[in-house]
Amino acid sequence: MPDAEDIIVADGNTLRDVLTEAIRESMLEHVPEAIREAQKAKWLHRDDVKKRYGLTDRQLQYLRDENKVTYSQRGRRIWYLRESVEEYFEKGRVDAKNSK
Repeated sequence: MPDAEDIIVADGNTLRDVLTEAIRESMLEHVPEAIREAQKAKWLHRDDVKKRYGLTDRQLQYLRDENKVTYSQRGRRIWYLRESVEEYFEKGRVDAKNSK
C-alpha cells in the first residue's frame, strides 16, 4: 500500500501535461531507430555488400556456394537479403571482454 506522501493528486491539465511529456520523451528515444529500420532496403546489391562489409567478389562467391547467405540473381545482377547478411556476420561476432 502506498504511503500518503507517494500519492499525487493532479488536476486534468497537469495530468495531461505530465503524460504528454512522458510520451514525447519516449518517442524521441524510440522513433528515430524505428525510422532507420523501416528505411533499410530489404535487398542489397553485390556492390553494397562488398563496400559495407569489405568483402571481395571471391568471398561473396564462397558465401553463395556454401549457402551461408540468402541471395537472388537476375541475369548478372546479384542481390543479397540484408537480414541474411547481417545474421551471418552476427554469428561470427566475438564480444570484447570487460577488463577489471
